[in-house]
Amino acid sequence: MISLKNLISEQASIESENLKTAKIVVSGLMSRGFSSNEAISLAGNMSVESMNVSTGKWFDTSVSDGRAYGLMQWQGDRLTALKAFAKYKGSSVSNLATQLDFTKFELKSGYLLYPTDDTKKLKQQLIPGIPVALVYIVDAQGKPSIPRHFTNASTEAKFFTKSLKGNIKDTTAALTANVFRPGVPHVDRRIANAVAISNYITKGIIPKGTGSKTNKPAGNLYTVKPGETLGGIANRNNTTIDNIVRKNPGLDPGKIRDGQQIKI
Repeated sequence: MISLKNLISEQASIESENLKTAKIVVSGLMSRGFSSNEAISLAGNMSVESMNVSTGKWFDTSVSDGRAYGLMQWQGDRLTALKAFAKYKGSSVSNLATQLDFTKFELKSGYLLYPTDDTKKLKQQLIPGIPVALVYIVDAQGKPSIPRHFTNASTEAKFFTKSLKGNIKDTTAALTANVFRPGVPHVDRRIANAVAISNYITKGIIPKGTGSKTNKPAGNLYTVKPGETLGGIANRNNTTIDNIVRKNPGLDPGKIRDGQQIKI
């Protein structure tokens, strides 16, 4: 259950500059075919995914933990697809417009250049370098085993459509689970940020306690995500393993666990 107290405390730490940037991101997503609710819900998630902890700024398009990257912290085949997309566009992978274009390409088009044209062949549908398994059911060699048969489990556009719940709070939570993946932390913050972004865009409301200075999380606590290493956490937070160990007496760098909170 989402605590009203948590929502208020999360909103109170939002900088006005972050809300201004959020408005740019939402506008960019809407210009690419997303509804206002879809764009705001995505922005709420992106604000947490791409927050630069050292500066407190949202939507750092180059933020990385060594495994994931950018506005949506793309990783694995999805990060491979982002890089292929940027190369195809002749743009930097960290460019905001490129990442917003890719968000549409991934979530609206399902990685296809011609998503509504069944007459196009595979090589015409996919940008060179896009992993085929993101779109098609493939055989043991990684080749489509059933032509024109899209996967039920891997196409991000299907995950996105499944997440649309008609309102910002529920859609933000569903996107967290389906598009940003189950188990990601700070769901309350993602929803609170989406609500704050909506209030700022539609009503001009800036939460109480908002300032121009960076507001870091209370106690600088970091919740370990599944599969993370202390080295990756240190890189993402612009610090070192030694510094983290000094702040966490008794911490074993090789034995951190999912959900563990550490000081950074």
